[in-house]
Amino acid sequence: MGPKQPSAVDWDKVNWASLQQQCVVENNDRYDLTPRPIPGDANYERPPPESHQYDATHKKRTAVLFRSYEGFKYTSDNVRTMRSIILELALQSGGEYEVFLLVQVKDKNIPIFDDPEEYERIKQEVPKEFQNMTVLWSERLWGRLYPKLPEGSLDVHASQWLPVQWFAQSYPNFDFYWNWEMDVRFTGHHYQLTEQLGAWAKRQPRKGLWERNSRFYVPGFHGDFPTQFTEFIQAKYESRTSSGKIKTDKSIWGPHPPPGQPPAPFDDQPPLNSPTPAYDEFDWGVGEEADLITLLPMFNPDTTHYVLQKAYFNYSEKLNPAGPPRRATIITFYRLSHRLLSTMHFENTHDPGHHMTSEVWPQSVALHHGLKAVYAPHSIHMDRKWPAVALDFIFNNGDAPRIINRFNDMPPEGEGSGGWESVFGNEREHNFIPSTWYYRTSFATRLYKRLLGYDVDGIGGPSWEGEHGRFCLPPMLLHPIKDLEDPDIVEAQEDARATI
Repeated sequence: MGPKQPSAVDWDKVNWASLQQQCVVENNDRYDLTPRPIPGDANYERPPPESHQYDATHKKRTAVLFRSYEGFKYTSDNVRTMRSIILELALQSGGEYEVFLLVQVKDKNIPIFDDPEEYERIKQEVPKEFQNMTVLWSERLWGRLYPKLPEGSLDVHASQWLPVQWFAQSYPNFDFYWNWEMDVRFTGHHYQLTEQLGAWAKRQPRKGLWERNSRFYVPGFHGDFPTQFTEFIQAKYESRTSSGKIKTDKSIWGPHPPPGQPPAPFDDQPPLNSPTPAYDEFDWGVGEEADLITLLPMFNPDTTHYVLQKAYFNYSEKLNPAGPPRRATIITFYRLSHRLLSTMHFENTHDPGHHMTSEVWPQSVALHHGLKAVYAPHSIHMDRKWPAVALDFIFNNGDAPRIINRFNDMPPEGEGSGGWESVFGNEREHNFIPSTWYYRTSFATRLYKRLLGYDVDGIGGPSWEGEHGRFCLPPMLLHPIKDLEDPDIVEAQEDARATI
């Protein structure tokens, strides 16, 4: 006799919210469960620089926010992915993470906050096992909470951070918040992913950070990251005086606010006067938690054809004729600190009510206030082999020699992935289509379908696997995963495999 098969689980009887809370209760001595301080509050005191803001005696807690909406179809693959993330992040960590389902109610006229029955009715659209971890929101809230923002800036596409900011104000006992898009997949263990991203970002020094953030790291072209890549980028921003001293006046060092904006008492000022070697040998920021982690570069949209280049609101045109300093990142799969979200909330609610579109707002607030923002390179795969020099030439085109720029009167400005020929402009972003990580790529879905057991273009599926073996992938992030048939079909394919 073979091993006894486990009995089928009645998922409607599973309460993921309760299971997560039990983990926290059993491990509450590991965590500081008090509300985090809010920048801008009258009683807020900025921690000394050496404290790095965070209590080292307790484990940090992170809220993971699945982003969904009323009417969303939860396929079998969605449900299985959510279960695995709850297990791997929340339960196996003993409560370091807590997973929520943040659901937009599209009809702003439904009074979900005034009528408990309406709130519960809409929650019924969510699979029962996830209902108790569901938090609803609607754009109806923003007119009350953010009255200084113009009406045209309040829809979810321009302001997807408002619900996350509101969530952080409502659930202030977390250190970090992952904005987890429903069409992201990871082929490894999710705890290893998030912990390694956080640990890597924590090791990054502040010196040259914004300049490194703007570039794709291509190992075959740049060499190793800590020395060769870092030195390669730093050299672009250093010059020598007539006496031989090194200057780094082109590098961003500390807060970089819009013209005319006075320093805020909670800004993160550098502890040293200058990033030159005489003052800092890549020391400031090492061991400091990142306020923002992104998974694609933070580019300067000013000199690009990025479609949302001018989507900012309530900044003085007189003082900022070309727009305020800002950075942008495509795909809003980010980790944000409570401090950053509170600073974004502060900027939205205090005169004059600054705001920017979703792909620009967190990075730019971090830039203005001197918070630590880190682009974390990860393995992005292509559907064919590229020479490393070609990858750098296309994806870091802002660094290319001036002669190849079409607009010879516009300098490349050492902007890495920015510049007039930026891969993030409409004319160039087709280069991402054969990749595994962008908002418009078909390769990610093809790989994922093969992993699930589908036959895609003659690769994968029971017959192919019978000849070649199971289709496997190393740990990698995939986005977007869309247009899947209901993966219950895969169960039939599993049965077919058993007969091969």
